[in-house]
Amino acid sequence: MEIVRSFFSVLWFIVSCLLTGFILWRKLRRERVDNEDKIFDIIVFAAGASFIFGRLAFVLFHLQTFGTDITRWVSFWQFPGIIGVVELLIGILLFWKLLRDEWKDAIEQVDYVTIALSFFLFLIGIGDVISQVTQIAQNAFVQSGAVMPLLDIKTFIVSVLYVISYGVLYLFLSAVEKNYRTFLWYRARRRSAQTGFVVACFLIGYGLFGFILSWFIPMSMEVFGFGLDPVIKLLVMLLGFVVLYVRSGRSLIHQN
Repeated sequence: MEIVRSFFSVLWFIVSCLLTGFILWRKLRRERVDNEDKIFDIIVFAAGASFIFGRLAFVLFHLQTFGTDITRWVSFWQFPGIIGVVELLIGILLFWKLLRDEWKDAIEQVDYVTIALSFFLFLIGIGDVISQVTQIAQNAFVQSGAVMPLLDIKTFIVSVLYVISYGVLYLFLSAVEKNYRTFLWYRARRRSAQTGFVVACFLIGYGLFGFILSWFIPMSMEVFGFGLDPVIKLLVMLLGFVVLYVRSGRSLIHQN
């Protein structure tokens, strides 16, 4: 049964990537963005590099388990785990840095990518819920009449809330991307609004949902027994507010 669940996880991940790629491609075509193949090449590179950073972060926070055995570091099948927030932030940063050489306003493309990214997180959440449902069903059949562990139920509920959160975030970003240029408070006395509003909202939403829900699941990052997950998610949310403030045309430092 464990092999079947692992196969399903891999298959669902591939399907999620394909559907997300289609969502992004359709958005780029609709906005008549040139060099779509170049954008996807950069996405693949940024995703691969950010995955490595996310994995290394997980290894460092669980060094007592991995030790200095490099084979354990790279054996994702036997020792799965990744720090998602590190992977996400590194991926967005790399994507933006690499796009700057190709597009004058690279942040506009990052806006489109973050919409697709919220959809990807939504799909991955659905896959996680399906996997947990099959595990719960298996336990119910194997242990007839047994009560399921409370941790499994709590984790399942949090997973469902994550799916709902990312679904709402995707719908919100898709809708606000069409209208944010008309927000007078965002334009800050400018004739037209700058891009970056969608990126900021994504970071705020991701950080807010993660901060609230991280209190109800085991911490993935701990230092001396202190869980860092809520702190990191709070910092991501604050980063979103900073991006929103700066891209609105204002400055954190007074300029004459």
